[in-house]
Amino acid sequence: MSPLREKGAFNPADRTGSSEDPFFCPSVSRLLLCSPAVVLFTLYSHSANRSFLNYNLEGIPSILSPELLFALAKMGHGDELVLADTNFPTSSICSCGPIEIRADGLRAPELLEAILKLLPLDTYVPSPAAVMELVDSDKQNGLATPVWEIFRQNLTRAGVHAPLEEVERFAFYERAKKAFAVVATGETALYGCLILKKGIIPAHQLD
Repeated sequence: MSPLREKGAFNPADRTGSSEDPFFCPSVSRLLLCSPAVVLFTLYSHSANRSFLNYNLEGIPSILSPELLFALAKMGHGDELVLADTNFPTSSICSCGPIEIRADGLRAPELLEAILKLLPLDTYVPSPAAVMELVDSDKQNGLATPVWEIFRQNLTRAGVHAPLEEVERFAFYERAKKAFAVVATGETALYGCLILKKGIIPAHQLD
């Protein structure tokens, strides 16, 4: 019997748990406050049983994979997450340290919308979200970046009103190498990458 089962958490036989049990996280508001081990146990212990998974993760957007949820839970204040478009050298960047998470086929804006339901962004920096600045030739050609406006709309709906930071292309790569994780999305829009900096959860939300 696993140590978690001995503490009465996540009994698949009767789907019960106690709100007083520190291993029981029935809602999205509590999931990211659990230890990463508990998050991983929740996500994987009975992943084949879809109804069990949904029962214990009520309110969590279904497009967020267990790997991505686990990364969001492990990230600390100031850690960064990169949403990478299909042109971004994700695997090469991740060979320098960041965790590589696959989200092929999913567009960056829809992933951003889902992530912002869970991830607090940093309020101690001028901007907690950054995009890759256009290279000179694209600026001269007047290349449009409509995906940025969608990013802005999603951020605004989440209460983030700071402007997007624009980071020079190679500086963006270097910053991505220091990120906690890079999510390889199916975003095909040019300049469809976004860096998010995690903020804090206030003490009153930890009670």
